[in-house]
Amino acid sequence: NAGICPQLTKEQGGGICAHTFEIPLVFGTESDYRSANPINYTWDKQTRIYSNKIISHWISMGTTGEPLKPWLRYDPSKSNY
Repeated sequence: NAGICPQLTKEQGGGICAHTFEIPLVFGTESDYRSANPINYTWDKQTRIYSNKIISHWISMGTTGEPLKPWLRYDPSKSNY
């Protein structure tokens, strides 16, 4: 699901999503997983908005210990996590 986890294009690695792919989104840096340079491509508007939302959630958790939206209580009988 590209809305949950950014996907690589076929040219970048076959449409997979793996550990650490979220790092550029968390820090708002336009780079890919193989990048030695901090900027080697640009994000589209939707990706920038998504990154800004992730950053907002991290800031909220770091400063208040609370997410921006209340989290549902964990229930192992439901598949909401």
